[in-house]
Amino acid sequence: MDTFIKTVREDGTVEYVNSRYDEIVSMVEEERSKQDLTNLPILTQEELDADLLNNVHQRRILEYPPLTDFADAWVKQDETALEEYRQACLAVKAKYPKP
Repeated sequence: MDTFIKTVREDGTVEYVNSRYDEIVSMVEEERSKQDLTNLPILTQEELDADLLNNVHQRRILEYPPLTDFADAWVKQDETALEEYRQACLAVKAKYPKP
């Protein structure tokens, strides 16, 4: 089990530092230096644009009002509720415009 050393900073805040901090940082840096980053795929502009568009669609899906609200308003022919639903959808579209 790791042990922690209590230190007090100049501003008076207390900090607990792992007693093996330097060793752990060295291990992480060593592992990072071993990683071969030369084979990473390079995305084309079209792929980047598609990813951005997909992200916009996912964000919109999460924030659109429930479809049951629309169905309920439509079945009841409640024009006020339908307009509220439309406005809520348009607000999400404005918040996350397509690139």
